[in-house]
Formats: sequence, structure tokens, C-alpha cells
Amino acid sequence: MNKKWFVLALFSQISFASQKVVLGLIIFPPQAYINPISQECEGKAVSTTKAIFRQANIDVDIVCTGAARIYKLIEHAQIDFTINIKSTLALQSFAEFVEPQFGVLELNFYKNVNSYDDKSIAAIRGFDYNGYRKKYEQQEYVFVDVPTSLDAIRLFHSNRTQSLISYAGPYEYTKTNQGTPSPNSIEVTNLSRVSTHYAVSLKSSNRDLIKTTLVEYAATNKIKQFLSLSDASENR
Repeated sequence: MNKKWFVLALFSQISFASQKVVLGLIIFPPQAYINPISQECEGKAVSTTKAIFRQANIDVDIVCTGAARIYKLIEHAQIDFTINIKSTLALQSFAEFVEPQFGVLELNFYKNVNSYDDKSIAAIRGFDYNGYRKKYEQQEYVFVDVPTSLDAIRLFHSNRTQSLISYAGPYEYTKTNQGTPSPNSIEVTNLSRVSTHYAVSLKSSNRDLIKTTLVEYAATNKIKQFLSLSDASENR
């Protein structure tokens, strides 16, 4: 092999090897959760994203952790992209949201009607809840913040807070899969439905690659959201 063809072959190998992106996901079952046996991150957000990028011959590494950590990783481009709602204040200066939407979430307020009225709310640290955190703070509610949705739900179920603000998907997943006993009498108030989107770090070296892959996949498959309708009903 002459020098010219050797350089071209080497460049081709380097380019192919570089086709890897890192998706950071907030622990948010059933979309993203740690498998207790394998200790790997699994869920519909994981499988959907890998399937999209597989069609473009791009590997996806997954990082699963708490919300506050994901926001920092996005800010410093230690992960390339995540999935979140557009109103999240911690992302607005550090990420670009991609259309179409990933899916839709249903936000609920859960209250133990038999609990002492101390106006405490279990919640995820760093979550704005589409503006509802501020609204409840203005009503003098006290937030008890924990790292993940599962932690917040367990806190509420153990009667350590009177209320819980949570998206329906993690709450129903916990009731079904975790076997955690819940308060006997819970009042549920639906607050809103909000769309989620892929959010790409503004500092990511793979920013254009990720955006192009997602937009072209949506156009080719003529979809209005990345999460399939059957999956979406399970991931509210």
C-alpha cells in the first residue's frame, strides 16, 4: 500500500471510530432506570435512541444519573445530549432543543389526605416541573428535594412528606414494580401535559451530527415524535 492510500485508510478508520455519542439520562422510569442485576441503564429512552442512531451507524453510550448531575454534564459537554422539557431553567443557556418532540409527560400532584397538613412536597432536586415549583413555593409549600423520581416517591410513600409532585410514568412504575406500600388515601390532581425533547449541549463537538441524525430520521420515517405511540402511553 502506497503512502497516499495508507493515509486515506487511516483517516477512514479514525472517522468511523469517532462516530460515537453520549446520551445522558435522568433516572426516570420507565424511560430510564438502572437494571438492578446488570447495573446498566435501560428503558424506552435508551432503546429508542440507540435504534435511531444505529440506522446512521452511530454508537450511543449511556450515562444514567440524577437531574442535577445531568445538567452539569450538559453544561460542560461531558455528555453530548439528554432528554428534557424546554422550560428547564438549568438547560436553557447550555442546550439546544431538537424538533420533533421525543414524547409527552403527564404531571400530577399527589396528596395524602390523612396526613398532617404541613405543606411539604417530595420532589426531584433541580426539577422546575414546568413552572409548578415556583407556583407552590409562592403558596408557602416546602420542597423536600432528593436526587431521583424514585427517591421522591419513596419519601412520599413512607409518609415523610404530605405531598408529592411527580410525572405519572415514574409514579405508576414504582407502584407496579417496586412493591412500595403507598398511603391509604391519595388525592391526585392533574397539573399539565408537557412535551419532552432531545437537548444537545451547545459545547458538544457532536452537536451538528446529533441534530442532523435526529432531523433526518424524523423526516425519513415521517414521525411527529420519536417515542412510539404504544411506548408513549407507558411513559407518561
